[in-house]
Amino acid sequence: MFTDKLHESKHNLNDVNLLVNLLDEFNISAERALDGTGIERHQLSDPSALVSHQQELTLFNNVRALAPIKEIGILAARRSDIASFGILGYAMLSCSCLKEAIDLGMRYIDVAGPKLHHQFIQMNGKSTYRVTDQYGVGELLPFCVEVSLGPIFLLTQELLEIDDVAEEIHFTFPEPSYISHYRELFNTRLIFNSQYNQLILRDGLLEQPLPKANPLSAKLLEKLCAEATQQHSYPLNHAVEVRNILLAKPGYFPKIDKVAEIMDVAPRTLRRKLQMADTSFQRILDDVRRQLSINYLSNTKFCVDEIASLVGFSDAANFRQAFKRWTGKTPSEVRLDANRLEPQDNAVA
Repeated sequence: MFTDKLHESKHNLNDVNLLVNLLDEFNISAERALDGTGIERHQLSDPSALVSHQQELTLFNNVRALAPIKEIGILAARRSDIASFGILGYAMLSCSCLKEAIDLGMRYIDVAGPKLHHQFIQMNGKSTYRVTDQYGVGELLPFCVEVSLGPIFLLTQELLEIDDVAEEIHFTFPEPSYISHYRELFNTRLIFNSQYNQLILRDGLLEQPLPKANPLSAKLLEKLCAEATQQHSYPLNHAVEVRNILLAKPGYFPKIDKVAEIMDVAPRTLRRKLQMADTSFQRILDDVRRQLSINYLSNTKFCVDEIASLVGFSDAANFRQAFKRWTGKTPSEVRLDANRLEPQDNAVA
């Protein structure tokens, strides 16, 4: 189930142009690529035009259906560069070190139009860039991860002007049939059927100076990012904000008191606001668990016991009962449906 943020969050058409131009190389017209998106062809050349996440996800579906090759997501990722991130990319390029650039990127990622929820995590001496599905994209997840982590990987290389930036990269889905294209792009250790979609940076990179650092330009460009964010932003309602907090760290689901603390509101106020939005904390939590469960069942090989634990159940039987209540199906039925939809040659090598 898509959230309001799918329709509210607006960003530039850089990625739309990249994908439309890519399909054109296969003699697929812009009209076919944009079918059903609500994006008009004349908007592609309008620098002030904006697109919603829902429109972009519709385009992604079109790209996957129309492209004659399965590795189209990887090919799109390879075409990305600093310019693909717009103002934000150049602002990051001007930062003094990688850590400063990442911090800036996390503040203004909406300017570039993220497909997934982006997090930067420092834990146990490791620096990890993680992307999490916050919209319930289903079978689009591998494509979304490819066009999210791929550009981040290339951007990191471009910022530092070195190739060896990642220790390893994890994916929640099975190894694809076009694995050779992954190896060509990422040139590092790849781990599939993992718990997270994430890039683990090589040690010692965060404080490394950026070759093109320019403090004056960085300040000016950050100001432009802030103005763009303010211009394109829409106020998040409380329900969407609660959902985003619950999705921030799969496997950890804070109680309403903790969520209220993060949002800087009283728990009673949060309950009242959610009630006014015709929902509740429990309904949002159940929806998040349902979405994550379906994604794990459809895109990973985790067993039901593992998935139950990842969505906050200590007992697999209770998880099965809850899942049947949420979806009307058993976990095994959902996994079977997903396997039927998956092309035969997409099996794990």
